[in-house]
Amino acid sequence: MGFYIRKSLGKVGPVRFNLSKSGIGMSTGVRGARIGVGPRGAYLAGGRGGLYHRQYLKTGSKRSSASRQVGTVEDPQPVQLEPAKTEPTSTTPKPGGYRIPITLGVISLLLLSGSSWPIGLILLAIAIWFGWRQRRKIAWCASHETLLSKLTATPDDALLADVRTSLSSSPFKLSQWQARHEQAYRDVFSDALSGGVDSDERRWLDALAGVLQIRDTKTIHVEALRALLWQLMADGEVTENEETFAEQVIGEAGLSREDLSEELAVMDEFVRARKVRQFGLPVVEAGISLQKGEVCHHATRGAFLDKKVLRSYTRDGQKHKEEGLVVDKEGDIYITSKRILIVADGMSGIPHQKVLDIEINQDEKLIEIIKDGRQKPVYIKVPDAVYSGMLIEMLSDAAG
Repeated sequence: MGFYIRKSLGKVGPVRFNLSKSGIGMSTGVRGARIGVGPRGAYLAGGRGGLYHRQYLKTGSKRSSASRQVGTVEDPQPVQLEPAKTEPTSTTPKPGGYRIPITLGVISLLLLSGSSWPIGLILLAIAIWFGWRQRRKIAWCASHETLLSKLTATPDDALLADVRTSLSSSPFKLSQWQARHEQAYRDVFSDALSGGVDSDERRWLDALAGVLQIRDTKTIHVEALRALLWQLMADGEVTENEETFAEQVIGEAGLSREDLSEELAVMDEFVRARKVRQFGLPVVEAGISLQKGEVCHHATRGAFLDKKVLRSYTRDGQKHKEEGLVVDKEGDIYITSKRILIVADGMSGIPHQKVLDIEINQDEKLIEIIKDGRQKPVYIKVPDAVYSGMLIEMLSDAAG
């Protein structure tokens, strides 16, 4: 089953970024067919007439080599993650060029050849001063950017002293470099997080924040931890080591669970699913009549949605239609050993053996199900979409 989970990491035009069980990938295409690339290689995905599939265009290993290292239960090691750094060019102030001094120099030369030569001398002096000032700015920017690019999670008092000296001789207002300094601090913090923040790194980060005059370190810490937690969940599971590591680095960053409530809520769903794999499917009291031999594994509140045309119109001679999801049934949803049930003015459901593929949209709390014999997907909206979706995956795989 081509199961994958989507977390909206960004979209430009027809390109969609997917947070899947195999890692982060991207795809592009039109309705009915998409071609993309992910950690397992290039693939073609599409479907018509009720048959949906994902075909990889290259054979090879099912998993790419992971950048993190997770210790075993007998030898627990810190989870190593590849820190994601942002290119500095977007936040580095531009020192500008020599347009002003060159323009003044040309005008002064023209005036020097005529009767207005005194004004020309003045303009020439101003042009030379502007050129010297601009050259100093350009040289300082290059030197300061080099220092910032050398900063890592490894404490370096000599490098920090050089940054302090550089700032003391800055031809810019510090506010002009605030965004770049925040990015430099964010990169160092992310680098430290990748292996766990120890006491020396904690002191180093505090010292660096002081020199760069980073006032709101908490916001930066929260943003970096959010990215790290999604990275931990990118392969569709959270191991015990990863769970412990997440709790550890949150505390080391001086944050609480409330600061990362959304990400930790999703992580808790992955943890619940992991425990189901370890200890077996839970059995809960459904409170409704089930078929003989059928047991309930999960009960929640939600809705079945259907994609319908919301508006049709004609523009420039072309017919257009706008589609959207509308609630078809809303009520109690049960995931049993045989099917996915909704009780709302009656009872209806989807047998697990009819599930061909599922996709979880964490942003919208939606589970999209490709059902055998049905052309359009079925959409289920539940508050715990990840956990519910992973239960459906397990049961559908077993039924298939």
